Amino acid sequence: MDTPTKPGFSLGTIKARLIFSYLMLALVVMLVSAMAVNNLATSQRNFEHQVNTIEKQSALLVTLFDAVNARAVAARNIVLLDSEKEIAIEKKSIEVSFERINASMKTLKTMLSTGDADARGLLREMEAIEAIETKYAVVATEIVKNALAGNREAASKQIATDCRPLLVALVTAVEQAKQHISATSERDVAASLANNQSLRLQMFAAIALALVQARASGWGLDTRR
Repeated sequence: MDTPTKPGFSLGTIKARLIFSYLMLALVVMLVSAMAVNNLATSQRNFEHQVNTIEKQSALLVTLFDAVNARAVAARNIVLLDSEKEIAIEKKSIEVSFERINASMKTLKTMLSTGDADARGLLREMEAIEAIETKYAVVATEIVKNALAGNREAASKQIATDCRPLLVALVTAVEQAKQHISATSERDVAASLANNQSLRLQMFAAIALALVQARASGWGLDTRR
């Protein structure tokens, strides 16, 4: 009389197939979850970079640009005005503009000093802005000095011959830096969208794999009946 064989654990048994199917489904679920978490973390990093870096750089350049224009207008007004009260207001505006310009450039250079290739490129543009600003600051100070001393003719001549070319160069340099930041922002957004699309496709593929696995497991169980 033959001795009954003890049921073993093999992929041929229904129990083994069920266990194997559940393990595979659990693995796919864990894979999809990990991809979702990675996608969320990547999106969060991109958002933080956009807000904490690019937006701050853009805001500082806008502050710099506005301060440059405000100083030029105030210097011109001092040459034209007669009222001591109005002149005092314009002098204060120039002082504030100098402070805003210097603070903006210092903060920007600090932010860019430890950055990537884009940051180093923008840093070179900031150094060019600083070089022009150093020359322009001397001219602006001389214009105000001559105007306050009553030598308005010399001040007016300086505005035409010295101030305007440097102002145009300074404004142009700031605009180029703004365009650099804008291009970097657009490139980062495009890369982020492409990365999200790639991760989304990977997740869909993983889900499809889970569905195929589930269907295959069900088919396998049916064939054992």
